[in-house]
Amino acid sequence: TISNNGELYIGGGGGFTVTGDFQTMTGGHFSMTSSTDVLTVKGNADIQGGSTAGLLTDGIMYIGGSFNQGPTGDPASYAPTGTFLTVFDGAGTNTASFANPGPAPSASQFQDLELAHNNSTDVLNFTTDVYVAGSVNVFSIPPAGATSDPATTITVAGSGVDNGGGEGGVWDVDHTLFSGSTTTWANPMKNVTVTGSALASFVTITGDLVVAGTGNLSLNSSWVFVNGNFTTLDNATLTMVGTSDQLTVDGAITFDGGNTDGLLIDGIIIARGDFTQLATTDPESFHAGGSHKVDFVGTAAQTLSFATPGIGVGVMKSHFADVAFNNTVRVTLGSDVFAHGYLSSGSGSTAIIVGNGNTLAVGALDVTDLELQRVLLEWNGSPNPPYIGTFTVFNNVDFKFYNGADTQFTIFHPGALATIYSFSGLTFDTQPTLNVGYYVKAEDSDAAAPALQVDIGFFFGIGTVPPNAIASCDATDFNEVGGASIFYGCS
Repeated sequence: TISNNGELYIGGGGGFTVTGDFQTMTGGHFSMTSSTDVLTVKGNADIQGGSTAGLLTDGIMYIGGSFNQGPTGDPASYAPTGTFLTVFDGAGTNTASFANPGPAPSASQFQDLELAHNNSTDVLNFTTDVYVAGSVNVFSIPPAGATSDPATTITVAGSGVDNGGGEGGVWDVDHTLFSGSTTTWANPMKNVTVTGSALASFVTITGDLVVAGTGNLSLNSSWVFVNGNFTTLDNATLTMVGTSDQLTVDGAITFDGGNTDGLLIDGIIIARGDFTQLATTDPESFHAGGSHKVDFVGTAAQTLSFATPGIGVGVMKSHFADVAFNNTVRVTLGSDVFAHGYLSSGSGSTAIIVGNGNTLAVGALDVTDLELQRVLLEWNGSPNPPYIGTFTVFNNVDFKFYNGADTQFTIFHPGALATIYSFSGLTFDTQPTLNVGYYVKAEDSDAAAPALQVDIGFFFGIGTVPPNAIASCDATDFNEVGGASIFYGCS
C-alpha cells in the first residue's frame, strides 16, 4: 500500500514484484518512466491515490487479479500515457473498473492494453466504461479474452482492437467506441460506434454499427457484416470507393449523417432490412455515384424511403447510383426514389416492389422477372448527366394495381439512329383512363431526328395489342395502337 502522499518509483530499468495486492490511497502514487520498468502485481490492483498524470509514461504493469480505479482518490489516479502498457494475465475471471474513465491528464485511462491469458477459461470483465488512449491487443488463448457488463462502453482512441482477425482471444464487450484513427478490428465484435476516422477490416458486427459525430468509416476494400442495424448520424459519413467494398446489413439501414457526394462511388450494400435516408444534417446524406450499388435481398417485407429524393446536376438531393431488387416478398416505397444508373432484378424469382403511387426514376434497365404494384416507373434514357442512359433488358415485368390516371411506364430518350428498344413479356392489369393515363408513354426528349423507336413486344391483360408492334415518336407526334386503349403516346 502506498499512502499519505508517498511515492513508489520504479526507476533505473528495474523490476518490482508484488506477490499479493497492490494499492494506492490518500495521495499515494507510483511512477514508471523507462521502457525497462516493470511492475508485476500477482493479486488485485486498487488505485485510489494521487494523480499519476505525467508519472506513468513508459514500462509495463502486469496485473494477475482484478483492477479498480476508485472514487476516493484523484480522478487521474491511474493516468498512464506515452508507451506505457497494462497487461492482464490472471487466471479465472477478473474485473476492471474505473470511477473516472476518460482521457488523461484530467481522468483515468489505460494507455495501451494487452490481454495475455494463458488458459482458455480466463476472462477479464469490464464492469464500467473504460477509456483506452492507445490500442488493445488480445493475445489470450481462445476463447479467453474480454467481456463487459451490459451498457458499458470501451472507448479506444488509438489504432483499434487486434485479436488476429479472430485467431486470438475474444473481444466480447457490449459496446466499443472507436474515436481515433482506427485500422484494426477484433473479429467478431458486438456493438460498435465510430466517431473518428476508421478503415474497416474483414469483420462481423453481431450488434449495431453506428458512425456518428464527424466520424468516417471507409470500407477499405474489405467486407463488413452487420447482424443488427447500420446508421450514420450528425456529420458522419461512409466511404466506399473500391470494387470489393461490401457492407451487408441484416437489420435496418439509416443514412442521417453528412454529405456523401463523391464518397459512395463503388462497391455494394446488401440490404436485408429497411432502408431510410433522412436529412437532419444534410440533404445529400446518401448521394451515391459511379457504379455503387444497393441490393435489396430481404426474405421478409422491406421498406425504402428518402427524406430528400432527387437527382440532377447541381441538385442537392439523395439517390442511388445502381439499385437492385431481389426480394420476392416485397419492398415498399415510402417516397419517390431516384437512381442515376441501373435498375436491376433477376435472381431467378420474381421480385416485388410496392410503390403506393411513388415514382421510381432510373437511368438504366437490366430487369428480368419483376412485379411493380403501382410503381410509376420512369426510364431516363438520356446518356447525358445525371443519368447514364443504358439499356440491357426489360422482360417479364408485371404492372399491377394502378389507378386509371397513372402513367405506368414512362420513357424519356433522345432517340438514336437505328436503335430500337425491345421489351417482351410485359403485362398490365389496369386499363388507363382514355387520354389521361397510359400503359407506356414515351418522349423523344430532344425532338429531333432520329426518332425514338420502341418495340413494345407482347402485352397481356387489358388492352392487348398485336405482337411485336413497333412504334416511333418524337416530341410532337402521338401514336395510338390497339384500338381505343391507349398504351403508347408522346407528350
